[in-house]
Amino acid sequence: MYGTQTTLSEFTKGATIGKNGLIDMNSKRSATAKVIKVPKILVLSTKSFRDIIEKYSKDAIKALTSIACTLALRLRHTIGRFAVIFK
Repeated sequence: MYGTQTTLSEFTKGATIGKNGLIDMNSKRSATAKVIKVPKILVLSTKSFRDIIEKYSKDAIKALTSIACTLALRLRHTIGRFAVIFK
């Protein structure tokens, strides 16, 4: 663990986490998730994700575009939070 822990986001029903790991599977994780309530989850392994990309390329492009948009939105949110913290 490095430095101080800060809550960056809280997710509700239907949220997805771990998308960075699907795209960049060999990098260290940038955050840790902690569960407040026991969730119902669906896990998509990196291998399964890669298989989907190979077999269903059009659908995979849609999924990757959605992931990219979500990551960009969350990054903007996080940058905004840190801008307020470090003013």
